[in-house]
Amino acid sequence: MAGSESSELFVPKQHMSFMASPEKEGDKTYIFVTFSKSFCGNILSHPFTILRRQCQVHGRSSRYHIIPITMIRPCYTMYQRQGISTFWKGLGSATITEGLNLGIKDFLSKVTPWPKEVCSRSTPKNIGQHFMLFCVSTALATPFIAASLVELVQSEIASEKPGIFDIFKEGFFRLTSWTAPQTGRLLPIWVLILPSVITEFGRYVISLIGTGISEKILKNLALKTYSRYGVEVSELTVARSSFVDLGSWIAGRIISDVAIYPFDTVVNRLYLQGTRTIIDNLDDGISVVPIVTRYEGFWDCWRSIIAEEGRLGLYKGFGALVLQYGIELMFLRGVQFLLCDVYGSRFHSSTETAREPTVEVYRSASVEPSMEAVPSTSLNQERHMWKSSSVDFPITTSQNTMDYGTIPGSRPSTLSYRNRQNF
Repeated sequence: MAGSESSELFVPKQHMSFMASPEKEGDKTYIFVTFSKSFCGNILSHPFTILRRQCQVHGRSSRYHIIPITMIRPCYTMYQRQGISTFWKGLGSATITEGLNLGIKDFLSKVTPWPKEVCSRSTPKNIGQHFMLFCVSTALATPFIAASLVELVQSEIASEKPGIFDIFKEGFFRLTSWTAPQTGRLLPIWVLILPSVITEFGRYVISLIGTGISEKILKNLALKTYSRYGVEVSELTVARSSFVDLGSWIAGRIISDVAIYPFDTVVNRLYLQGTRTIIDNLDDGISVVPIVTRYEGFWDCWRSIIAEEGRLGLYKGFGALVLQYGIELMFLRGVQFLLCDVYGSRFHSSTETAREPTVEVYRSASVEPSMEAVPSTSLNQERHMWKSSSVDFPITTSQNTMDYGTIPGSRPSTLSYRNRQNF
């Protein structure tokens, strides 16, 4: 451009270096975000899932634990008597069940035309087929989910330690139990499949809707943050987009878990009926109690809970859910800090960053930059727009000091151009 000719800019090739490609940066961020989701949803939430399930299936408890503070004392007592392992029991079976469910979905998606994933551009037919895949896979995994729940809630001091393959043995036994047993109150699998599929399908659909709405809200808020600092962009940075993804994901989970909570309570009681399970009593954290129920089905269980325990009986253990998402939100806050710190500034889009080369510029001594600077701070660097009579260009520094340009005989300064045609 004309300004660059008058200022006699000289760009040596040996001082030119380009930023990392957005594809590589996006791959690293995707792996990091995927790991954070897996850790948050399966590992970090497991102790609170145990507490919530134990409250949900205990129909004779005097404390409902609707708020988190009431759970502190019994949990501390359980820790003193049984150790920290009591909050991690059943983790192996829960992981196996999750993997089995994913394996069933993957197998069905390969032998049927049902897609495993859909997006906003998918046709109604593909969306319906995807929902069919979800329902069928959930129905096939229901016996193993019921068997996993037993290992999740049973007391370690009053029950035998389950083996690695017990979940498969119990799951196949429940899968073949299509008729009511002659003795006991174990419900046949056909009674459990329909409420289980409806509950999980409702959770999934609500989660999708909540995630989509939350993503739009968080993205608009992020773009408004850009505008507040006077930066107009149409795309978010890789780090900011990843945080929007994480935030919308956990928001969808919160909305779906709260909406489905009463139905989840009923289904879990049906799963456990007739299994002769003994659980820890969260009223005091010391004693154990057996689970003895005689529900005939979903609606019979629903009406019995309301009649005997009140409507709040459907929300037993809700305080554990509040604790769970409080911890997860704190964890994701830390993830946000890492993403922004590792993957760059909040105020530069990934597409802009990909096009910006960093070059070492030697400026002629005839150019005298003025002392007027317009600072615009970002996370990892400070950018100052220097103005001269002939050329305007930004100088990027990595320290909290101003670089007044480089004259012959001094060290070069770092110049960042947004368009390679400027050279």
